[in-house]
Amino acid sequence: MYVAELMFKVISDTEFSLAEQAIRRYIEALIFNGQVLGREFPTAWQQDRFTSRLVLPAEDALLQKYHSKRGLTALHQLSEAGLAFPQWQQLGIDLMSPHSSPNQRPEFYILYSRFSDTCSPVYYALYSGSSKDCRNENNKLCPGCGAKWRLSAPLHELFDFKCDKCRLLSNIAWDCQSPS
Repeated sequence: MYVAELMFKVISDTEFSLAEQAIRRYIEALIFNGQVLGREFPTAWQQDRFTSRLVLPAEDALLQKYHSKRGLTALHQLSEAGLAFPQWQQLGIDLMSPHSSPNQRPEFYILYSRFSDTCSPVYYALYSGSSKDCRNENNKLCPGCGAKWRLSAPLHELFDFKCDKCRLLSNIAWDCQSPS
């Protein structure tokens, strides 16, 4: 994990609330796409710019080639709020994050659980940030077994899908959710 600083220079007259909303929209798109870790991004106003501190999963995680459609849209909306495209600086390896060998890029990760010790089922949450077909998003099937898994009401106000057989949870893709 790496710590980076993202700087949004003010390039035209703007309102503080518009700039804040645009920055939030952009960074949340990066979070939903897996380019930024965590849900908090401390942001400070510094004379002519806003600066945010982020934790990244990889050194190059902020490159535009990894942005989702939502991320690219939010990036271009920054200028509408009077902000320049963000500049970023990597500050170094995050000392508070768990580390593996920096010379190896794992092909996969294994999730270990302690189900046998707790006798509580452990579910794996499949985060869904975007979808190619929003019309059929509500009716998608469990990717593990192909069964119907849509819940009648969201679980913990977050998960719209649950498969007890596969122990999977998921949400309706953020791109397909109506604004609340």
